[in-house]
Amino acid sequence: PPVSVSGAASSYPWWFDVETANSWQTGTIGQAMNVADLQGMVAGLQAVGATTMGVYSTSSQWGSITGGWQAGLPVWIPGAKTLSGAKSNCKLSSFTGGKVTLTQWSGRIDSDYACS
Repeated sequence: PPVSVSGAASSYPWWFDVETANSWQTGTIGQAMNVADLQGMVAGLQAVGATTMGVYSTSSQWGSITGGWQAGLPVWIPGAKTLSGAKSNCKLSSFTGGKVTLTQWSGRIDSDYACS
């Protein structure tokens, strides 16, 4: 049978995938454009009722793409190789000024760890 899902933006967490493999602008002007793009995404989602938004990235990629913009958004950090590494990554400083809320580790499949 069909599954019913809510169409309301507020029903879901929204994660912005900010990785250099994606199509972000480069250079100082590009970083300003990327920040404006992210600000527009946040404003657009807030306008339709979304309340939970965050960034999936690394410190290095975030810095390269946004110039280190302090967005204040929660962070989901990939890159650990083990569960203990993912737990340890919860203690990393947030590169957005928000809280580190999730970390990812890659074993046979990618898994996530919720930071407390």
